[in-house]
Amino acid sequence: MKKIISTLALFGFTLLISFSSTAQDFYHPEVIQEVKIYFDESNWATILAQFYDAGNEERLLGSVELNGQFFDSVGVRYKGNSSYNNSGVKKPFNIKLDYVVEDQTYQDYGTLKLGNLHKDPSCIREVLSYEIAQQYFPASQANYAKVYVNNDYMGLYTNVQDVDKYFKRTHFNSDENWSVKGEIGDNSLPGQMGGVWQYFGADSSLYQQLYSLESDQGWNELVLFLDRFNNEPELIPSILNIDRHLWFLAFQNLLVNLDGPINNPQNYYLYQDDNNRVNPIPWDLNESFGVFTMLQTSGPLNIAQLQQLNPFVNANE
Repeated sequence: MKKIISTLALFGFTLLISFSSTAQDFYHPEVIQEVKIYFDESNWATILAQFYDAGNEERLLGSVELNGQFFDSVGVRYKGNSSYNNSGVKKPFNIKLDYVVEDQTYQDYGTLKLGNLHKDPSCIREVLSYEIAQQYFPASQANYAKVYVNNDYMGLYTNVQDVDKYFKRTHFNSDENWSVKGEIGDNSLPGQMGGVWQYFGADSSLYQQLYSLESDQGWNELVLFLDRFNNEPELIPSILNIDRHLWFLAFQNLLVNLDGPINNPQNYYLYQDDNNRVNPIPWDLNESFGVFTMLQTSGPLNIAQLQQLNPFVNANE
């Protein structure tokens, strides 16, 4: 009996140690994080809204407490598009830990992306989507966080890993190559909305309403990639990670993520690895599982049409 009790005690202690160690992972899927943001300004929400409207991604200086660990001099701004423009007070946050203090990170993570579960009353679409994506190609980790501002509880948020240099080193063993994010700008031309990865000519300014640069340089490299992709198909195996790209397309289609690049030229990253091949990385999956219903080539889809989406939808786009 003593041996059984000792064995059970050891087993329980092992479980406790195991849980304690995994609970420290900021993106552990079974652990809800706690994020407390503090500002000196009582009108912080008004200031952040003004910064957002100005469009220059300015941040408000504050501090943050992550699971009891305190960080001073962080930079906070609102993020998102439709998720920001909802009528509620629960806005999505972008928190930069090393805004003032160089190399200030939490478990090597320097930027926090907190989503407000906009358009997802199930509260599960985005986190589940990232968990599926991770099985097949590089994708962010994601879980949930309870968020407070100046001790006022704002609600449950999604906590999604930033596609930063740490992410790139983790998945590609490099972080200095060119990288862009696909996103539709306010001044995008109608012709640019019809397809993804189109070539519009050698002038890099023609692409700045469909991409944002995520590296120190890359506009010329992006244009060269698009030129070769569209005009020299025999080069595609040497400039694109085709296997990962096909998995990426299948994932977007199966999860009916029509606010992604199988339908809209946004919500993804591109990173060129050390083999000079471009890799797609998913982003902003809160409208997966058919939340976004407008198909660019045909119009709005009903539930049955979303459920039976053609695997080759928009193949010519």
